Amino acid sequence: MNTFENYLIVGNGLEEHGKYLLAYTMYLEALRYADSGSSVTLENYLQSYQQKITFNFSKLNDELKEQFIAWIRQGQTEYCLICLTHLFESLDFAKWIDNDNCIIYHWLSIMLFDVKKNEKPYPSRNITLDSIKSEYYTLKFLIRRSEMNVSDGADLTDFIDKHSISPDVINYMIQKTCFSPSIVYTKLMNFFKNQNRDSDYQYFKKLSNNAKNEFYSIPSTNIAEVTHSDGDFAVITAVSDENMYVECLYYINHLHIPKNCQLTIHPIRNAASMTEAYNIGCNQTNAKYKIYIHQDTMLINQNLLYELLNIFKTPSIGMVGVAGVQTMPKSFIWWESNGIDDYRNIYQDTVITREHTLTNPFSEPYKNVCVLDGVFLATQYDIPWREDLFDGWHYYDMSQSMEFQKKGYSVVVANQSFPWCLHEQKCNKTLELDFTKYQSIFQKEYGSLL
Repeated sequence: MNTFENYLIVGNGLEEHGKYLLAYTMYLEALRYADSGSSVTLENYLQSYQQKITFNFSKLNDELKEQFIAWIRQGQTEYCLICLTHLFESLDFAKWIDNDNCIIYHWLSIMLFDVKKNEKPYPSRNITLDSIKSEYYTLKFLIRRSEMNVSDGADLTDFIDKHSISPDVINYMIQKTCFSPSIVYTKLMNFFKNQNRDSDYQYFKKLSNNAKNEFYSIPSTNIAEVTHSDGDFAVITAVSDENMYVECLYYINHLHIPKNCQLTIHPIRNAASMTEAYNIGCNQTNAKYKIYIHQDTMLINQNLLYELLNIFKTPSIGMVGVAGVQTMPKSFIWWESNGIDDYRNIYQDTVITREHTLTNPFSEPYKNVCVLDGVFLATQYDIPWREDLFDGWHYYDMSQSMEFQKKGYSVVVANQSFPWCLHEQKCNKTLELDFTKYQSIFQKEYGSLL
C-alpha cells in the first residue's frame, strides 16, 4: 500500500463513521501523494464534499478531541498532526479551534519533533487529555515565571533535567509562550554555562544573540516611592479551575508589599455567580484595598500595589482597572467601541497566540471611564455587588462600575509603568447563551445613566 492509498483508506473509514471533517483532512493529505489521474478524481470529489460537513463548532471540537486521543493511544500520532495542519491551512481552523484542541496541537508538534530529531520514544498510549494539558501548562508556566522575573529559573532548569527535555522543545515553547524570549534564553544560557554543559550553552547563546524583544522589556524590581499607606490589601478570586488558580496564586505571592501593609488572599469556591463570590470575599476581610481578579489573571507587575496606592491617593477614585471605555457603545458591549476612547494595557495569551493589547496610550496617571472590564478591578471603598440583578458571570464588572459612579466615585483605567496583568484566556471563547440576558438587564438598569 502506497502513501496515497493509506490516507485514502483512513479518510474512507472516518467518512463511513460520519466524521466528515476528519475525513476531509485525510483526503487533502492523500492529494499530496496522488498521481495525476487520482488527483483529478479526488479533487472533483472534494469540490462537493464540504457540503457534508456541518459546522457545529462545539460538536466538531469534541469529535476532534475524541479522535485525537484515540489516535495517540493507537500510536498513530502523526494522523493528529496531519489533521490539525490541514485544518489550520485549509479551513481557517484558528477562528474556531477550542482551547483543548489547540493545546493538543502544540503538544503533538513538540512531541513528534522530539521523536524524529532527538530519537525520543513515542508518547505513552495511556495518555489522556488531562495529562497532555498538565505537561503543556507545567512547562509553559515555568518558562513564563522565568521571563516575568518571579523566578530565578531554577525551577525551570530542574524540570528540564528531571524530564530530559531537549533544547529544541524548550525553544519551541519559549517561542509560543514568551513576550520577550531573550530574557529566558539568557537565563538558560547562564545556567548551562555554570553547569559546564557547553553544547546547551552554545545553543541558547546563539538564540540569545539573535533574539529580538517583540514587547516591553520586563522591569527591574525598583519600587515606586509611596509616602504612606493607610490600609491593607486583599485579593479576591472566584475559583473553579484549581490548576489555573495555583499559577495565579504564585504571582500574588510574589507581589512586593508596601511597608506597614498586609495582603490577604481569598479564593471563593462553588459560588453561583461572580457577584456572589465577590460579596463573600468582600465580607471576609476588613482590608481597605480589595483587588478582584479572574483565576486566569496573572499579576505580573510586582510593583502594582505601589502604583495602586499612588492612584488611590485621590479620594474621589473608587475603582481602578486595566481596560475600559469612556463612552458605552449602543450595543452595551464595551469592547465594541469605536476605538477612540477605549483604553487597554494588558498582556493576553490565547494559546494560539499572545499579544500585548495596548490601545490609546496616555501620559496622565489614569483615565476616567464609564465602565471597566472585570479581568482586574481594584477598589478602595466597599459597595455591594448586585447579586439581585447579575446572578451569573456577565456584566458584573460594568454594573459595579455604574454603582460606584452612582455613589459619586470615579472609575479609572490606570497608566501602568508595565502591564499589571497577563490574562491566560481561552482561545475562541464564545459568549454564553445568557450573555444577552444580562446585557438586557444592564441596559434596563443603567441605560438612562449613560
